[in-house]
Amino acid sequence: MLDERKGVRVNDLYSAVMTLEESESVEVYSASTEANGLLDLRTGEIEWFRSYDDIRQSFDGLMPFKKDKQWGVVDKDGKVIVEPAYRWIEPYLNGKCLASLRVEGHSDRLVCFDREGEKVFDIEFKTIGQPGFSEERLSFMSSKRSHWGYIDESGDVVIPEVFIVCRPFFEGVAAARIPDEEDASIEALCDALEIGETELRKRLGCWVFIDREGRLIRGMPYTSAEPWRSIGGHVYCPKRAFWESGQTGWDVIVDQRGDIIWSSRGGRVDSSPER
Repeated sequence: MLDERKGVRVNDLYSAVMTLEESESVEVYSASTEANGLLDLRTGEIEWFRSYDDIRQSFDGLMPFKKDKQWGVVDKDGKVIVEPAYRWIEPYLNGKCLASLRVEGHSDRLVCFDREGEKVFDIEFKTIGQPGFSEERLSFMSSKRSHWGYIDESGDVVIPEVFIVCRPFFEGVAAARIPDEEDASIEALCDALEIGETELRKRLGCWVFIDREGRLIRGMPYTSAEPWRSIGGHVYCPKRAFWESGQTGWDVIVDQRGDIIWSSRGGRVDSSPER
């Protein structure tokens, strides 16, 4: 197999290979020796890690590794940065990584580490959205709630858990879906979006664009959505998103202002529905 982007050839003896954009290496596994390793995309050399059960790509020179069913972090010199004690660990992005710690009889913990392996925060959680922070925001669901909100890089809640779905931020804007009436916390949503109850009830069950503080930028009368993904990268939600209109039953693409720029009914359009 040839990685044309880096010009590196991987021999057929490796039964598993993974790669991500901006990674310094790819994971390889040798079926003949049952060893995990990392192929350096710059030099073509492989460093084997036979003492580990698994090893992940290098970002910022730091690599998650698995040993005895637990995950930790090691640097390129083999120095352990984070001891293997976690259920999973995301690769480092922008100098931070996220890990899940399971404590018997208690809620799971979301732990954030810096490059030196020092804890940045340690909070209770149920699940997170995108891998890593997007513009200093991370969508999450705590162990006590069934809705989504956002935390900042200090682990503080900056947008309360009031949404059914939250998308990553891009250029200061994120898409989020407001719950239906039976699941909505009306007062909390009004406070977060900074709108009145009458205005909120028009948007129950629909998607909105919010700013980094959770304030409403613009609403959209659509009941489902998927981010318009870039190919091969880590950007989850560029400037446009693909939406299905719950009111009309046809598909549209909207920009970050909520304006329809394409419709499955008639191609490119210059108008948007009332909000």
